Amino acid sequence: MGTNLGLEKHKVGDQFGVRELGLLDGPALRGAKTVVRTTSELFDVSNAALIIFDDAEVAGVVRVASDPISLSSSYPLEGSVASLVRADNASQVVSSLSADHPDAPEYRLLSMKAVLACPVYGPDTEPVGALAIFDKQPRAWTKEQKTKLESLAHLISQELILRASFETLRIMARERGRMSSINFV
Repeated sequence: MGTNLGLEKHKVGDQFGVRELGLLDGPALRGAKTVVRTTSELFDVSNAALIIFDDAEVAGVVRVASDPISLSSSYPLEGSVASLVRADNASQVVSSLSADHPDAPEYRLLSMKAVLACPVYGPDTEPVGALAIFDKQPRAWTKEQKTKLESLAHLISQELILRASFETLRIMARERGRMSSINFV
């Protein structure tokens, strides 16, 4: 009679996504929400958001700092400035969405005119999201603003990596407990 360890579905080398590591809600995002709120105030913009990507190429979560009616809880990742952050693994500076990215959902659906977005990294050093600031007017973003936003995105990355490490240790401890309950004869 075999014991179900719950490991059958996992193979060596499997990676867990942001959802499995609990990064879409809970303690990891509490600190991130504070950073997003601070970002909105620091840059004096109409909206600031943390956009978390999921495996389906769709924005998983958007956390809004101010003016919550302008940003929905999720929006399509395809064609968005956030998708460029993910694809290029680099910050995106867009002073005029209507001129540079007229099909971007930030412009079409959210009526935003300018976006500055920086990658937020997960444990595998790939972008798992973007910290973005939006303005309802075209706006020339400065190099200093980009550097500051990248620093704030780095803070969120560090929190997500710490949370992912904690969740990984918790999973390993649970599996170790299951293994220790087996009598090997």
